[in-house]
Amino acid sequence: MQALQAIQNEILELVARGEPLRALAERLCRLVEAHDPSVVCSVLSVDDERRLRPVAAPSLSPRFSASVDGVPIGPKAGSCGTAAFLGREVVIEDIATDPLWEGFAHLALEAGVVACWSRPIRGSDEKVLGTFALYYRERRGPSPADRAIIERCTHLCSIAMEHDLLIARNRRLALADQLTGLPNRTAFEEDLAAMTGRGPCRTGLLLVDVDGLKIVNDTLGHASGDALVATVAAALSELEGGTRVYRIGGDEFALLRPDGASPQALRALSSAIFRRLRALPQNATALGAPSVTIGGAIDSEMCKLRRKADLALYHAKASRRGSYLLFKEGMRTAIGSRLDAIREVGAALAEERMTTYFQPIVSLADGRIFAMEALARMRREDGSVVTAGAFQPALDDAAIACAITDATLARVAATIRAWDDAGVVAPKIGVNVTAFDLARGGLDRRLARACDKAGIAHHRISVEITENAVLRAGDRAVRTTLAALKRRGVRIALDDFGTGFASLTHLLDLPVDVIKIDRAFVSRMRTDARARTIVEALLSISRGLSLNLIAEGIETEAQAQDLRRMGCPFGQGFLFGRAEAPEIAMELYRRLGRRDADAAQRTSAEATARRMSAA
Repeated sequence: MQALQAIQNEILELVARGEPLRALAERLCRLVEAHDPSVVCSVLSVDDERRLRPVAAPSLSPRFSASVDGVPIGPKAGSCGTAAFLGREVVIEDIATDPLWEGFAHLALEAGVVACWSRPIRGSDEKVLGTFALYYRERRGPSPADRAIIERCTHLCSIAMEHDLLIARNRRLALADQLTGLPNRTAFEEDLAAMTGRGPCRTGLLLVDVDGLKIVNDTLGHASGDALVATVAAALSELEGGTRVYRIGGDEFALLRPDGASPQALRALSSAIFRRLRALPQNATALGAPSVTIGGAIDSEMCKLRRKADLALYHAKASRRGSYLLFKEGMRTAIGSRLDAIREVGAALAEERMTTYFQPIVSLADGRIFAMEALARMRREDGSVVTAGAFQPALDDAAIACAITDATLARVAATIRAWDDAGVVAPKIGVNVTAFDLARGGLDRRLARACDKAGIAHHRISVEITENAVLRAGDRAVRTTLAALKRRGVRIALDDFGTGFASLTHLLDLPVDVIKIDRAFVSRMRTDARARTIVEALLSISRGLSLNLIAEGIETEAQAQDLRRMGCPFGQGFLFGRAEAPEIAMELYRRLGRRDADAAQRTSAEATARRMSAA
C-alpha cells in the first residue's frame, strides 16, 4: 500500500505541475510495472467519435499500439474496446481463444501477452474517458493485489484525463473566435510560426477586410455588426481547397494556402470569395450583400508574408476598396509616401496649420458672385501654402479625411460669421466632403455643430460630393447621409459630374440641387464636338430636372461666351478668380456684388497683385 501511495503522490504532483497527459500516463505505467514486474500496463483514451486512441503503453510494441489506434469501441473490440463500450471491466484470461479478441489476438500474442484485464476510466460525470489495462504474460485473471493497483490507477487516470480535457478546452477557447467559431489571431500567429521551419515552400496569404463594419456598428448597433461579420465568416468557411480561415481582427479575416501557392491560385480564391458574397441575398445583412476588400501575398518567409499582405490590403483599401490586390514591390513606395503625407497633415491639423481658401462661383449673365467654394489648404512649416493635391495621399485615410472636413466646416462657419459681422452678408459657401464623411454617418450633425458654434443658419453651408465618393461610400450610406442634410435645409451639389460611372442614375437616386460639369468637358468643348454635345445635353437635363448647373474650369472668355450662348447659368474657374484667403475673398465679394465678368477678372488680378506685393 505504501508503494501505491507513493505512486499516487508522484502522479498527482505531475498533474499539479501540468505535465502532458502522455508523459504522465507513461510514467504511471512504468511505476506500476516496476512495482509488479508480472504486469504490462496500457492507457487508452476514447475520442469524440468513440474510437480508441493510444495514450501510453511503454512496454508494448509500437506495432501493437498502432493497431489499436482508431479502432471503434464495440461489443467485440478486444478487452479495452469492449470495456469502454459496455462501461464495465472486462477480464480475458486467454486472449488466443476469447471471441472478443477475434481479429486482434495475433497482435497481442506477438507482443508477448496472453491475458488482459481492462477497466473503464470515468470522468466526474460518469462519461467513459478511456481505459486502463493490465496485460499478463501467462493465462490468468487479476489477483487481489492487481485489483488494488487498477483501482488506484483508474482513479489517477480519471483525474489526469479530466485535467487534460480542461486544458484542451481552455486552449480551444483561447484559440477560437467566440463570434464566428473560427481560429483567432493567436491561432493564426502560432500556425505562421509553425510554418517557419517547414522549408522553402511558398505560402499564400489573403487578408480580407469587411467593408463598412464601423458604419454598421455606429449607426445600427453592434448586433447588426456582429451579424455582418458572422455572414462573411460563414461564406469564407465554405471555401474549398484546403484553405485555412482565421478571424484576426474585428473586421479582418486571414486565409492561408500553405502548399505551393501561386498568383493564379490566390486570384481564383479571391474571385471565389467575391462570387460567394455576391450570391448572398440582398437582405443578408443590414448593408445588403456584404462587401470586402482583399490583399494578397506569396512568400516562403512568414514574417515577410504577413507584412506584404498587410501592405497589399492597405493599398487596396486606399485605392480600390471592394477589390483584390496582390502585393507588388512598388506598393512599399506608394504606401511610404502616403504615410509621410498622413504624418504631415496630422501635424498640420494638430498645429492648426490647415486653412481654407475660397473660390468664387459667378453668374455668367452679369458676373455677379453667386456663391463660393471652400478649398482646403495646408500651410507647411516653412510658411508656404499648398493645395490639396500636395497632400492627396493623406485623404485616403478615413481619420485624416474626416478631421479635415470638420476643420473646414468650422472655418467656413466662422468665416461666414466674420463676414456678416463686417457688414458683408456672405454668400452660400460649398464644402467638399469625402467618401468617408458620407459613409460614417452623422455628417449633418457635424455641420450643424459648426454652424451652431458660429451662430449661423445650417443652410448657409452647402455640401459638394463627387460621384467617385458616392461609389466608394455605397448608395445606401450616401442616401441616408444626404437625406439627413436635406432635412436641415442644406443644398447638395454633385461635383465633377460625368467622371463617375453612373452619372444619370445618381440624378435619379440622390437628392441633389446642383450639377457641376467637370472641367474636362469645358476645356474640350471648343475643339471636340462630342464634349460640346455632352455639355449641351447636361444643360438640357438640368433644366428638365429643375437643377442649377455650374460649369467648372472656365479659363478663357471664349469658353465663357460659348457657355452663355448655350444658356449655362453659372461658372467657376480661373477666369473669374482663383481660390483666395478669407480676407481677400471677402474683399472680392464686397466689390463684385453686381459687376460683370471682366470686372471680376480685373479685381481678382488686383487682389493677387496685392497679395504678392505683401509677400
